[in-house]
Amino acid sequence: MREIKDLIKETLAEEGLKKVEDLLKVKKAWEKMGGLPKGAPCGFKGEKLVVRVDSHAWAQEFSVRRKEVIERVRDETGLKIEDIIIKYKPQV
Repeated sequence: MREIKDLIKETLAEEGLKKVEDLLKVKKAWEKMGGLPKGAPCGFKGEKLVVRVDSHAWAQEFSVRRKEVIERVRDETGLKIEDIIIKYKPQV
């Protein structure tokens, strides 16, 4: 009989533990990079980085500077990021 901790590790590995590590890498690099539109990396959908913004203005800024942001994140992290998904979520 297998132990629960082994099952949890296997499940996390299957469900994207690598993506969690990649997200932490992006967040760490994001804090060091200046001049980016205001937003927070919050996940991945395939090879696309999901970035949360709290205003329509910042969502528009990301749209305009999409290629620049992708290139900077790629350069800083070495990750393959195809695109950015902008997720608008106002603060309450």
